[in-house]
Amino acid sequence: MKHLYIVNEFSSSLQNGIGVYIHQLIRVLKGLDISIGIIDLNSNLKSFSMSNVGGVTHYYFPKLSDKNIMRQYLVINKLLRLYIEDNHDNIFLFNYFPCFDLMNLIYQSHPDSKQYCVIHDMAWTIYLSGDIELYHWVLEHINDPLCISKYFQVIEAFKEEMRTFNHADKIITLSKDTYQLLTNYYKLSPQKLYLIPNILPDVLKVKNVDIIRREKLIGSDEIILLYVGRITELKGILSYIEAFKDIVKRYKQCRLVIIGNTYKWGEVLNKCFSISSKIIFTGPLLPKDIDKWYQIADIAVFPSLSEQCSFVGLEIIAHQLLVIASDAFGVRCMFTNENAIIAHINGTLPYQEELFNATLNAIQIVLKGEKKTVFNRNIINCYSAMRVRQLYKEAMIDC
Repeated sequence: MKHLYIVNEFSSSLQNGIGVYIHQLIRVLKGLDISIGIIDLNSNLKSFSMSNVGGVTHYYFPKLSDKNIMRQYLVINKLLRLYIEDNHDNIFLFNYFPCFDLMNLIYQSHPDSKQYCVIHDMAWTIYLSGDIELYHWVLEHINDPLCISKYFQVIEAFKEEMRTFNHADKIITLSKDTYQLLTNYYKLSPQKLYLIPNILPDVLKVKNVDIIRREKLIGSDEIILLYVGRITELKGILSYIEAFKDIVKRYKQCRLVIIGNTYKWGEVLNKCFSISSKIIFTGPLLPKDIDKWYQIADIAVFPSLSEQCSFVGLEIIAHQLLVIASDAFGVRCMFTNENAIIAHINGTLPYQEELFNATLNAIQIVLKGEKKTVFNRNIINCYSAMRVRQLYKEAMIDC
């Protein structure tokens, strides 16, 4: 039997995609010849403890003085030595970067165990606003003094990632774009890589849309554009808000619903001041409440500048919504001209204008009564739980 130990930052994963990823991973591994343990760092407990929840063993680490878990690797490793015996059937699965120091210590204490890492995000996407062509240029000129001077942080992040990737036994990528980046520019062997996407979620039974609209005081003639996710520039929603300002001048029946949180509410609300009556900010919602908005939405908005394998994107596919999407790194692996209206980030027009034109096209489709986009069976099967389960079986049991 294989023994999988998932490294999890307890508090943050409750609010981001890593928590969803771990939940899905447990779901697809159920029934396979593998035991699961979760190393919960920065938990809400005051001292180290263990418990079994639904057949999964949790190793709860209390909050440490420095909440950066990768700077507490010495303390973490000392406890792991006590409670996890080294075994050639062990797999430590890392979900956070940088993590080389912790991985290296675990290798010293558990030399027979395997170490896998999952790429949920990459530093360059933040530093370069998801501009993959610019990142390619940086990597091609990585020894150029001028390049080093201008993109020092990007290059240092690349070097740290390379330390981690070279140390790991296997690397799980969530998108084809990242897989190709690692093979073409990081020069990693395909034998070390697995491309395993996230799973398409189950969709709740469709309820009476008219009833839900009345519950939320949405008029029957209103066109609902729905955005779900963090309210940040990297997610493209701030650019979309600018485009939406021009949309409501033409179509006053449009309303933009934004589900998610931000650390800059003052700046965001100020940006929306002129059209505040046309935007609904819900803040974070429970999945069952988000699902209601998906059911009554006419158009989904997915303008992100970079993704790996977005759970929001998968939710849009599962609900088969008409979607406005960018052609950004990772996003283009999920949405193309075949299943979305694409706003080109590096097109002939500025991105804001691309979003504006894409929205006009989408509204025309809605007004003609064609509210849904049909996603073909190949797309659905690509993200099916059955297929993803088989890929993890090959990566963790049959490797």
